[in-house]
Amino acid sequence: MIIVTAGPNLFKTGIVKALCRQNLDAIRIPSSKQPPLEQLGKIISELDGNVKIIVDFPGGKYRLNNPGDFKISKGEILKISKMEAIYDYSGRLCIYPAINFQTAAGDVLILGDGESALTVMEDTENDLVVTVDRNAVLGPRRGITPDDKNIKNVTRLSHL
Repeated sequence: MIIVTAGPNLFKTGIVKALCRQNLDAIRIPSSKQPPLEQLGKIISELDGNVKIIVDFPGGKYRLNNPGDFKISKGEILKISKMEAIYDYSGRLCIYPAINFQTAAGDVLILGDGESALTVMEDTENDLVVTVDRNAVLGPRRGITPDDKNIKNVTRLSHL
């Protein structure tokens, strides 16, 4: 069985069509970085009717809804909404799914694979106010992991 994971190269014109000619069985679409329907829309015209689509829903991980190439600078203060779990960035940073842990001033939130970290300055009912620990350019929807916190399982919904 041949399964290909969707990534930037897959969306180049002709790639999916060529893979289908080589008996591609399935395309795995990770939903953590880009909405699945958006990804599918880029390749649907090249798909063979026999190719299955596997959607990999994120689970067990909090993510920041930042856009791609999101620049953050050491010392910058960010306000992250705790009240909204907005998947697409529209000028307001959010963590999704909604966080179910308490933070305190001085707590650290690791971004991605350690590209940067955020130090909590204030945890209000509606927002986390954080300061950026080091300069970074973040890829879209970076994972965010509280350092040294006991986190309950993150609830995820998936419809197959």
